[in-house]
Amino acid sequence: MSKLSIMKTTLTLFFLFVSTAFLHAQQTYYVSPSGSDTNVGSIEKPFQTIEKLNKIVFQPGDQILFQAKAIFTGSLVLDQTDSSSAEHPITIGSYGKGRATLKASSSNGILIQNLSGIHIQNLIITSHILMQNDGYGVKIYNDAGGNKMLSNVRIKNVEASNFKWAGIYVGGVPTDLPNVKAIGGSRFGFRDVEISDCVAHHNMYYGIYVTASWTSSSIDYGNENVIIRDCVTHHNIGDATYTANHSGSGIMVD
Repeated sequence: MSKLSIMKTTLTLFFLFVSTAFLHAQQTYYVSPSGSDTNVGSIEKPFQTIEKLNKIVFQPGDQILFQAKAIFTGSLVLDQTDSSSAEHPITIGSYGKGRATLKASSSNGILIQNLSGIHIQNLIITSHILMQNDGYGVKIYNDAGGNKMLSNVRIKNVEASNFKWAGIYVGGVPTDLPNVKAIGGSRFGFRDVEISDCVAHHNMYYGIYVTASWTSSSIDYGNENVIIRDCVTHHNIGDATYTANHSGSGIMVD
């Protein structure tokens, strides 16, 4: 066998090993009110709380699934300590028939910060009381610096209500909101975004909001290839005390 043949065979075996190892590394984490946070998170032995999920370091291709028709309290957070990619997204959703409900208190329902490859689907996300909330239902946010645009966001069949800033937010730093400022190098948000079959209602500032950091010298958009389709927004009431800019929009993309 020639050196070239040996090299090709070695490379083939190497990539096969890496691909197999990656597939084996993907995990699906199940959460059920009847579970326990001392469990392993399998469908037979699910976790019980969002608090437990927030202690896990997630990897590309992982899935986080909540039991349908159950209610879970707290705020789910994934950030740059976790790992995802456009090619192997992390999926957050429900298992069983119907949708799970995530109920936040004064903060976000789901916060995703500085990660590509995020798919959120088949969930109801709400807070206890709108007037006591200071967050977003779903906030997928890029403030990583380096003027880098992240990619591959899918939000499907999500209902988001009772949040101050937006039911669903995707983008960079929303500098047109009150008292929000971007740090240098955090100009952009996301490309390849699709929000579909969603309902956003009874939020204060926005139902569905896609934006990024803006200045008077901006000549381009902070997000690219954004699709919003088959969505409904209603009763996003606005803030009567805020007069510096608009509020109370159903869908805002800028």
